[in-house]
Amino acid sequence: MLGGPEPATVDVEHLDAAVKLWRRYFWPHSRAAIRQIGLTERHAQARRALNWIKARSKVQVSLMEIRREVLGQQLDAAQTEALLDSLVQSNSSTPAHCAVSGSVRS
Repeated sequence: MLGGPEPATVDVEHLDAAVKLWRRYFWPHSRAAIRQIGLTERHAQARRALNWIKARSKVQVSLMEIRREVLGQQLDAAQTEALLDSLVQSNSSTPAHCAVSGSVRS
């Protein structure tokens, strides 16, 4: 074998280092990568809206706030409303104490 024979034993310090590498680097990074599989821009927009609401401890948000301050007008009013509706329906949505105002429905 190139470089000599394989070792018959593994020192505890090397095993500990391998476990730390797995737990602190490979496992968190692999989980983050797997979470991203299949996500769309809509998921990213929803995540931004939820993070914004949480960071500001909002009790109520308006379509205009989300559309302008969070999404930078990437969506029109109807698309923003659909995004917020999907968050409310998903139950992972806006915090339970947060209401959405400014509907564009007729």
